[in-house]
Amino acid sequence: MDILKNTNKDKLQKITLVVVSALTLLALVLLLVIIMASVDKSMGDNKVDDIVDSLEFESKPITSTQLVTGSLVLADSDHPYSTDASLLDLIDFKTYRNNMLREDGIDPAVTENLPYQPYTGMQLNEEAIVLAHKMLVDAVKAVSQGSITVDGAYGRQENKGNIKATDFSEFDTGLLVFLADKTSDGTASKYVPLSEDYVKWFQKNAAKYGFSKSFENGYRYVGTVHAKYMTDKDLSLSQYIEYLKKNTSHDKPLTVKDSDGTSYGIYYVACKDGDSVNLPVISDGNGENNAVSYEISGTNEGGIIVTVKLN
Repeated sequence: MDILKNTNKDKLQKITLVVVSALTLLALVLLLVIIMASVDKSMGDNKVDDIVDSLEFESKPITSTQLVTGSLVLADSDHPYSTDASLLDLIDFKTYRNNMLREDGIDPAVTENLPYQPYTGMQLNEEAIVLAHKMLVDAVKAVSQGSITVDGAYGRQENKGNIKATDFSEFDTGLLVFLADKTSDGTASKYVPLSEDYVKWFQKNAAKYGFSKSFENGYRYVGTVHAKYMTDKDLSLSQYIEYLKKNTSHDKPLTVKDSDGTSYGIYYVACKDGDSVNLPVISDGNGENNAVSYEISGTNEGGIIVTVKLN
């Protein structure tokens, strides 16, 4: 009997030893993976830092138009927005959508079950309209609840009874998409609240298409890089601009990556019409400079934001 007990005890000890060894090995492997990931991230961060440090700059003047145009302009009660159409490059949303539907083999004359319904006369910025179309088509496919009515156009302020007066001016930027559930062919002014499924989808996915929530059912195009950072940090556009104003400069930009892994440097410059500011020298492919391209957006509050695509 004692022999049997000792045998079982030996087996148990061996099994325990094997289990402990296996767990120890697993812990070491996981630790190694964490260390390697940390090293890779550190190397990646150092590489981006090196790229930023290598940027060259040249002084260029800023125009009055640049100060009040771009995807990051503020348009609210504290920052009156010019409705000068000559400053904007706008496209009729319904015409654009119909052309895209025809390319997909869908007859726009068939009004039922179309991906989405823009209000008649709705216009959007040329850059925003491409991603807005894709976002709305993908939303309807994902939620599968029929089409959505959308508004958000230069000079249009439909549904005023459902939108706060402080949000009116964002409609004039040509960068806003206002969402509601389907209301016949999209020409009706009746407001129908957005379904919960759509609300959740846009909250989760809008940033992938460059849109950040501005107010209830109102999504503002700011660009994919900015939208991702703003959404991750839960920042409004005004809070984002304030953060950049306090924490960045041309030689100390905010470095972020988009969903494709492309790195960008973003910085704020306080300036007025005619001021010269530091802008990146773009690489000609032969030199050491690492600025692939850059974009300028005015903020409509006394400055610009420069977004540099890094090599």
